[in-house]
Parts: sequence; C-alpha cells; structure tokens
Amino acid sequence: MTVIVLTNCPAELRGFLTRWLLEISAEACAAVLPRLEAILEHWSSQEPCDEGMQRHIQDAQCLSAVLRICIEKNVDLLFG
Repeated sequence: MTVIVLTNCPAELRGFLTRWLLEISAEACAAVLPRLEAILEHWSSQEPCDEGMQRHIQDAQCLSAVLRICIEKNVDLLFG
C-alpha cells in the first residue's frame, strides 16, 4: 500500500474532502481528473482573480497533482 500525505493541503480542503469520500480508487482518480482540470482552466481564465479564488485554484492544483500521482502509481487515494 502507498500512502500519500498532503502536508501543504489546507485543513479546510482536507476536511471538505473527508465529508464525502474516504478512499478513491486510481480508476476513480482518472475519471475525476479531466473534470477537475476543466474547472481549473475555467477558474484560471476568469479576470480579475481575487485572493479567495486564487486560493481555490492553488488547492485544486494540489489535488490535481495528487490525483496524477495516484493514477501513475495505480494506488488508491485515502483521506483521513
């Protein structure tokens, strides 16, 4: 088993994610990633980008990177 620890992920984001999922398979990560990247592209194209939106973008970029690692290593993503 591989465990990925999100040390730089804000506590609010970790808390939000644990409300609706505790474990996501590598296949589910692959299914979610294109939608998350589309959302990121949309958010990034919005002007002007206030501090709150910039934080959402950074958080989503972190999650996107983690999803890519899970897909690459074919491991489940565990939240806790």
